Amino acid sequence: MVKIKSSTIPNVFGVFGYFSVVIQWVWSVVLYAPYFTNSQAADLFIPEKSSQPITTVASTEPTPTIVIVSVITISAVMMLLVTLALVRLPKQFGKAMQKTTQSVAESVLPVVTRHKKISKKKKLLISEKIIRFIKLLLAILPTVIFLAPLPIETSLRFETAIFIAAVLAIISIIWFSLQYISAKLLRIDSKNIY
Repeated sequence: MVKIKSSTIPNVFGVFGYFSVVIQWVWSVVLYAPYFTNSQAADLFIPEKSSQPITTVASTEPTPTIVIVSVITISAVMMLLVTLALVRLPKQFGKAMQKTTQSVAESVLPVVTRHKKISKKKKLLISEKIIRFIKLLLAILPTVIFLAPLPIETSLRFETAIFIAAVLAIISIIWFSLQYISAKLLRIDSKNIY
């Protein structure tokens, strides 16, 4: 029987929360990217399209067995590497995000406490609240950005873009809420959750 650490369940919810936040920000960038690609600054990064058509020639030669075997082998190795990455990536991603939010909370803490001396317990409680606020802000900010009208015309209606952004924000908030609820129910210290 596989033994699961008690902090695994909240951390899974936290990683899903962070991934959904990343999806939200990607959604924001995708919709606002045409504004930046139509500017002169984008010309430095995006190459011009060539006007020459690309021609392809179909080969009628039978493929040798060695090519088929090597393609299958390479595919199997790539599937193994992807599986390993999918198993290890969420943990590393969660730890990186935890480190980032904690460092931001530690840098904001003196401003919140107005540079007063406070006990370790109170410092920990305030840091936890700051981290929750940061997660909430990360989830809500892309939706707030969408309240500004899109700077260029797209085939996507403005209401649809706002709706998708709001749904993604709600999903992120649900994941983070599940993280904190499960941590509370399992009596897990906040230092051990992402």
